[in-house]
Amino acid sequence: MTDQRWKRQKGTKIGSQTVNESRGADEVGDQKRGMEGFPVEVIGNILSHVANVKDVVKASMTCRKWRETLRHLHTLQQDQYSDRSFYNRKSKTLQLEFLLTDIVLQTMGLQTLRILHGTKFSGTAVIAWLSHTGGSLRHLTYEVPMATLNVNMLERCGKMRYLESLRLRHTDIRLTTDPTAQRFMCLSSLTLYNLVDVTTFQLQSLVSACRKLESFSLVNSNVIPTDLHCILNLRSSSLKSFLLDDLSLDSVILEATLLKTISLSASNLLSFKLVKKGARLSSLKIASVKFLGHFDIGNNTDCLDLQEVEVQSSCYIVWATIECVLSKSILKIKEITVEEHPAR
Repeated sequence: MTDQRWKRQKGTKIGSQTVNESRGADEVGDQKRGMEGFPVEVIGNILSHVANVKDVVKASMTCRKWRETLRHLHTLQQDQYSDRSFYNRKSKTLQLEFLLTDIVLQTMGLQTLRILHGTKFSGTAVIAWLSHTGGSLRHLTYEVPMATLNVNMLERCGKMRYLESLRLRHTDIRLTTDPTAQRFMCLSSLTLYNLVDVTTFQLQSLVSACRKLESFSLVNSNVIPTDLHCILNLRSSSLKSFLLDDLSLDSVILEATLLKTISLSASNLLSFKLVKKGARLSSLKIASVKFLGHFDIGNNTDCLDLQEVEVQSSCYIVWATIECVLSKSILKIKEITVEEHPAR
């Protein structure tokens, strides 16, 4: 009887030691694993917030698992202000180009690519980046001058099936094929900066090709007329927000049935006309406009549903035009912002 009790107690004691030892081993294993215990998707998300490609490469060299996470990057960005050592150095720019190419070609589902750099990359590298990410990219910002090879960015971007937002600076926007062709099927936001000698026809063809475009911004670009007069006539059945900044045009005619917001800044316009059917304009912003001769956003008060009006630093003739607009919908306006009212 005593022997049986002793055996049971011994077994319990041994079993208890076995459990404690196994728990201790697990804890030691967890401590040893460290960052190795994180899923590659989580580490990839961390690296996606790094604004310097060089730092992404350094971080990926931490261990084998971190190198594997490059395949799971969903955002890759290079900001010219994040690393001054690259800025305006040809050899360093070439190194950066190699780094970008190496990382982009390792990714499997990159969704966001932002390149903000003051020096020039080769067209070959740019084509490689866009070709590899064409099946996954949703947001592209590319504000870099081209070099050595003329790359038509719009033709390349038009082949991206899921692209939703596009922001381009210093680029060619020619559409070399039929503007009614099936392209930019998902593009909802388009911003163009510093275009040189872009024609009104090119802009009109581009907007027409974006069937789901909701926001269009044109900034600091030299627009040249297709005919005798510089008239920009844009038509869109989906556009909701329209912005012009630092432009000189004879006339803008905007046919947009869903338009909600108009923003004009630092521009010279002889005429602006909004052609609307059914939809109601809700926000009007005008800042530092030097001249605005004829401004027509709907003669019928039923076409106006202005709730937010913001006018800043504009000349007297602009104020006279805006006052006529305000008189038609003054009872509906909920917010008015006025700064630096000019002396009469």
